[in-house]
This record gives sequence, structure tokens and C-alpha cells, in this order.
Amino acid sequence: MHRTSGVFAGAALAVPDVVTGVVAMGERLVPGVVPSTDQVPSRARSVPVRGQDAGLPVAEVATPRVARMIHGMARVDGSGRVLDRALLRDLGWEPGQPVLVRVIEQRVVLRPDPTAVHRLPWQPCLVLPIAARTRCHIRTGDRVLLTADLEQDVLVVRPLWAVEDLLAAEHARLLEGGGAS
Repeated sequence: MHRTSGVFAGAALAVPDVVTGVVAMGERLVPGVVPSTDQVPSRARSVPVRGQDAGLPVAEVATPRVARMIHGMARVDGSGRVLDRALLRDLGWEPGQPVLVRVIEQRVVLRPDPTAVHRLPWQPCLVLPIAARTRCHIRTGDRVLLTADLEQDVLVVRPLWAVEDLLAAEHARLLEGGGAS
């Protein structure tokens, strides 16, 4: 491409600088093309909605869901401690608070109970008793899914093998194309 009397011949121009040897690219500006409404076929024109000016259609935005449950993942240490500060904070559970610890269907279920034997430790964590860990096949180093139900004020601790069991049927259905969207 060359330069002729101050006008670019073509869309881009490469001009090497004599001193530095750097090639600078130049572009010419093309004014925007906006068709007038006279040129648009009548069937393509948008029809104004009652009470609004004519314009582009506006997409409906779904209202965000309010979370009833909060989930977290944590690793169980050798003493049965499980650390998720944010989850405990969201539940509003305090250090030293008595909690009832039960095993239901190989899940550890914790809920505040003033008559409970177990108490939350003074550090912001949970301690899963050895009996509960054994019944749920939770070992040192295992990751667990923590699900806090804020409305019920309960925390369910699930080993990952139990989560896999819950999801297996759903995944099989989705892979078979049975899931509707």
C-alpha cells in the first residue's frame, strides 16, 4: 500500500520510520452506516409496546434465588476436626455451644441443642466424634461436603462417596438425554 497526497490508498498503511526502523500501521476511519427507517421494510420495524417508546426489545432478567442452604468442602484431620469458618458464621453457631450429633443414613447431622453432650470447640471448627466418623466410613484426610440448612438450623456432613451415590442416578439420566431444560 502506498501513501498518495495525504490519503491512504487501502484500509491499512505500513510506513517504516527512517530513524528507528519501526513500522507503524495506520488505518483510515470509515463512518458508521445507520440505515434510515425509510429504507427498512415495514415488517422488520419493531412495534412499540403499550406505554413505551419504540426501541430494542428488552430481555427479561430472572430474579436471583435466595440460598436456603450453604455448602462447603473440608478435609477431616486426625482428631476429627473439620474447618469451615464461613459456614459456621453463616449458621450463627458460637464456640462452646452444645450441639446434638447424630448419624442418620451414614451422614453426620448436627443441630444446636442445650441438652447435648457435645460442644463446639473454642476454635471455629467442628469436631466429628470417632463413633460418627466410623459409622459414616470417614477417615483422616477424607474430604466431606458440609451442607448448612439455614431455615432448619442444621448442618449435615456427607462423605464424598455418599455424594457420588446421590449424583450417580442423576448423571445417568442426563447422559441418556432424559433431562429437560
